[in-house]
Amino acid sequence: MFDRIKSFSNERDLDEKTTLKLRKHLNNPKRQLGEQKVAAASTAVAGINKWLKAQETLFWVNKKVRPLKKSLAAANKEVAELSEDLAIKQASLQKIINRVNALQKEADDKLFKKQRLERDYAENETKIQRAK
Repeated sequence: MFDRIKSFSNERDLDEKTTLKLRKHLNNPKRQLGEQKVAAASTAVAGINKWLKAQETLFWVNKKVRPLKKSLAAANKEVAELSEDLAIKQASLQKIINRVNALQKEADDKLFKKQRLERDYAENETKIQRAK
C-alpha cells in the first residue's frame, strides 16, 4: 500500500469523480469527530488522513491552475517569438543607424571641406585683388 502511495500522482491518478467521492467522506461530520480519536489511536492513520485531505485540496487547486499554466506557456511562447522578431528588428535598426551615422560623418566632412575651400577661395581672391 505504501508503494502505491509513494508512486501516487495527483494529476495522473486522481479524477474529479474520485475526488468528489473522497470529499464526501472527508467532509462527513461523523468522520471529523473521529479524527481526534484516530490521531490518538494511530499516528500513521492520522498521517494518511492528512495526506488524503491534501490530495483533495491539491486536485481542486490544480483544476484551476492547469488552464492558467497552459495560458502561461502559450504567452511565454509568444513572448519568445516576439523577442526573436524584436532582436532581428533591432539588428536591422542598428545597421540603419550605423549607415545614417556614416552618411552624417561624410556630410560633415564634405561641409567642412566646402567651408575650407570657400575660405581659401576668398583668401586667394583677396590676394589676386592686392596683386593687381
